[in-house]
Formats: sequence, C-alpha cells, structure tokens
Amino acid sequence: MAEMGYITQEEADAAMAIDIMDRVLPEADQYEGMKAPWFVLEVKAQLEAKFGIKTMREGGFTIKTTLDLRAQNIAEAAVAEGAKWFYTVNSDNATLVSVDVETGQVMAMVGSVDWNREGYGQVNAATSLLEPASSIKPILDYTPLFTERSGVNYGPGSILVDENIDAIYCKGTTGKCRIRNASGRNYGRITIRQALAGSLNIPAVKALYINGIDNSLEVAHALGDKSYCANGEFAGLSMAIGGGCSVRPVEHANAYASLARGGVYKDISYWLEIKNSSGDVIDSWQDSEGTRAVDPQVAYMTMSMLTDADSRRFVFGNLSKQPGFYSNYVKFGAKTGTTENGNGKAKDSWIMTVSPVLATAIWTGNHDGRPLSGDSHTVCFKISAAYIEAVHQQVYEADGKWHSGMDFEKPAGIQTLTVNGKTDVWPSWYNKSKSGTKTETMVFDSVSKKLATDCTPQETRVEVSVTKIIDPMTNNETIYAGDYNADETDDVHLCEDAKPSISIESSGSSYKFTATAGRYGLSTYELYVNGALKRSGALDSTARNPSIPDYEPEEDEEVTSITIRVKDLAGYTASDSR
Repeated sequence: MAEMGYITQEEADAAMAIDIMDRVLPEADQYEGMKAPWFVLEVKAQLEAKFGIKTMREGGFTIKTTLDLRAQNIAEAAVAEGAKWFYTVNSDNATLVSVDVETGQVMAMVGSVDWNREGYGQVNAATSLLEPASSIKPILDYTPLFTERSGVNYGPGSILVDENIDAIYCKGTTGKCRIRNASGRNYGRITIRQALAGSLNIPAVKALYINGIDNSLEVAHALGDKSYCANGEFAGLSMAIGGGCSVRPVEHANAYASLARGGVYKDISYWLEIKNSSGDVIDSWQDSEGTRAVDPQVAYMTMSMLTDADSRRFVFGNLSKQPGFYSNYVKFGAKTGTTENGNGKAKDSWIMTVSPVLATAIWTGNHDGRPLSGDSHTVCFKISAAYIEAVHQQVYEADGKWHSGMDFEKPAGIQTLTVNGKTDVWPSWYNKSKSGTKTETMVFDSVSKKLATDCTPQETRVEVSVTKIIDPMTNNETIYAGDYNADETDDVHLCEDAKPSISIESSGSSYKFTATAGRYGLSTYELYVNGALKRSGALDSTARNPSIPDYEPEEDEEVTSITIRVKDLAGYTASDSR
C-alpha cells in the first residue's frame, strides 16, 4: 500500500511492527460477558443467511430478538442444576431450548452445559442434529396414524398387539437384528395410549408400518421436524423409534408446539424487528395463522396421551409422576427418549415437555458420542424440574398468559366412547365399521377367566362379548376379551372332579345340614325358607365337612319348604330341599 501511495512508509513500518496474532482473541473471549451467547450466534447465522454476510458485517443494525431473558436465566440455572447429576450416567453435556406455542418464537436457548467449557462449550447442541430416540413416536408414529379416515379409524383406545415382529422388522437385513421393548417384555393386547405412555417400541413400529413411511414423514415434517430423515438417510422401520435419523432440538420443540397449537405449524422465529443504521425497519416478525398440519382432533388425541401420567405407571412405576416428568402445578405433556449406540448401551437421554403455552426440548449426553453408563433419565428430569414450573410462574403467569391448571382446549367433534372394553377419546369420524375389528360372543369360565370347556360347570359359564382383531402387520388374529383370557382354556375344572354335596335332616322342629366338600373346599352357603333367603355365610374351606348352623323355626313360623345351597372355591354348587 505504501508503494502504491495509499499510505506513507512510516505508516507501513508502524503497521508491520504490530503482532497481529496478539490481537486475535479466541471465540470464547470475543463473547465474554455476552448473555445467551448460543442464541446470539444463532441469530447472527440466521441473519447472515437471509441478508448476506457482507451486509450484516457492515454493522449499524438494531435487532430486537424473541429471547426472554427471564426464561433464559431460568434455563441456564436449570441446566447447571442438571449438570450436578451428570455423574449418575457419566454424561458431560446438556441442552435446553424452548419455543412459545402461540407464536413459534424461541424463548430460551442453552446450547451446552457451559459456554466456557473447553472444546465443545461453544457448540450449540440446540441446533445440532441429534437422534431423537422415542421422543419421535408422538410425531412420526401415532399422530400420522390418527389422521387415517378412509381405511381403519384409529384412536388412543385402538389396540396394537405387542408381540414379536422380528421376521418383518428384520426382513432384508443381514447380521444381528431384533426389535425389543426396553423392558425386554411383550405386553400383548394393549391400547395405543398404553403403548405411548410406556414408550413401547413394537407398537410404535406397527404404527409406522400401518401408516407408511412416506406418509408418516410427510406429517412429521409438516409438524416441524423438518430435518428428520430429510438428508438422504433411510432407516426403514427403525425410524419409528428414533434410530438412523436426526432432529434439531429447536425444531423438535416446535413440532411438539404444533400439537399444542391444535395441529398448526408456525415457523420458528428469532427476532421481532431489525432496523438499519438509518433507523428504518428492514424486517419484522408478523404473526400468522400458520399452516394446518393435522386436524385439531388428531392433535388433541396425541396430547391427551402425552399428558396422561397415570397410564405410564405400568412401565415407569413411581417415576410416572417424577418431578420434571409431571407437575401438580403445570399441566403439560411429556415424552422421554433414550438413544442406544448399536451395542445395547444408552448414548443420550431426552425429555420433551409441552404445555398450552411452551414447548421445551431437553437433551443430555456426551459431546463426543461416548455411551452413557446407564439409561436413567435423572439428568433430564432434574433439568426439567428446575425449569418448567419456574418459567411458567415467573414468565407466563407474571405476564398474564398462563395460570395454574390451564389445560389444552378440546376441539369440537372429540367424543368419549367405550370400545374394546376401554373408555377413551375418539375423533368425530370414528366408525365402528372401520375399526378393523369384529365383535362376537364367546363362553368363558368365570373362575379361571379362561375359555369354557365341556367340563366347565353350568354355574360358572358366562357369555362375554369379545373383539376379534386382525393385526395389519402380522395378519395374526387376536381376541380382546377384557378381563378374560381367550388364549387358554379352563384349567380349574376337570370332568372327573369330585363334586360337593349337601343334605337336610329334620329332628323334631329343627333342621340339621350335612355338607361334604368335593375336590375343592366349600366356601359359602345360603339357606332359603319358604322361598325367601333366610341366612347365608362363609364356610371353613379347609374342612372336609364344614359346620353349618342348625335351623330352628320361630314358635309361630310354619315351614312349607326349606332349601340349602353350598358353593365351593371352584364354583361347583350342590343343594337339597325339603
């Protein structure tokens, strides 16, 4: 520049004497003291993508963002609290991001456990691609299934049999392949509500299979999980349980927000207004009606399952209402997820929460993908517990946008029906003729609760209305009979069983009774005098000839008939009359 006359030689010498490398600061130092640095850098990246790097680096812009510093402070404190529990699973990182349900605006974003953590603190996990594990099930599996109208109509009360499906799931694969629930158990005939609440894998795979991969992905993308299996990956049926494809936590939170909006998608937004150096507004956020992704009844059915903590109990036990997974103060839906590394070890842990006003994604794992030491959700629960009530109370309640007990609005058309012996919510278009089932009557034994045989006594034979279901994936026929077992036959009663007996003897004006047990002990008796029940009671079931009190008629009582009836533990009866 000196040679070309732009500067003097003295100026050139002075410039050459400066050690530029001493002036270059590490990225962490450049942003030292900055509030919400992960969010700020994401806004910067979004603006440069929209307006160009050159334009934005000219400076002079005033940018009003969507971030709520109250929510951000609560979020950072919550992640710090969760970090105290990293030792429980040997994790080293966590992220939390929240999206406002009404607007789609990002309210809080914590991209790592600590911005100053060497090596990965500045990496924003909230916008990174991560496998969602079971947290994808409401979005990819069940919500798309509920949209079906022309074929079988599904709802939370529909039954999907939890059974071995390896032959179908692993078809075309080589090497080791199988699909199991985390507990290692199969639960048989269960409802979709139970399947999602218990985070069961096999029913989720069936739901994806029934609805079709392409149809399901279309719905998941429409709800907001735009990155899921959208980069050329093809995970097959394993995508039903969050394997082989990734989501961005901020998009994942927005997909859950779409459910809370009644099935309406809204774009994620990071800023409210941008002014240039002249004070002119060059861009501003404008709320919109959004884009309808699914029918509001479909969204409501999914939300009704996510908020049902009691239905989790058969798998999660007391954890069903663990703080962070449940709250008496804030009504919210929740879904956990655990990714495994392909060798049976947990790799990371999720919890998604969504209330009528706020959707949040929380993740923990190791920055380098190392497996965890266990599949506990303790870290995520601790973060969620420290965040969800505080952010609702200190932000949304303080601003008059939320109150304790606020619930999701039930859309018109939702009905409560008893189907397959289970009472649940169903869409207005549910039609029994399109339920994929048929109803008939079968005879069961009331004692064993199993199918009656020729040896089942008349006294214990009951007719039960059962539902026969042809599984759409395996084509196996299963029978749903409520509390009865249609897979086994009565094993309490044998044709050669010795039956009980009872006799009446009169002695003067009194009556004596002699009872003898058969194969089973006698349990109860009933005494009828002149056709009316006079007395009843329990018998000693361990005695061969249990004692029954004599009957002495009252002084002016005329006995025209007397009947004694006994019943044993297997339901066999005997009687005698005079």
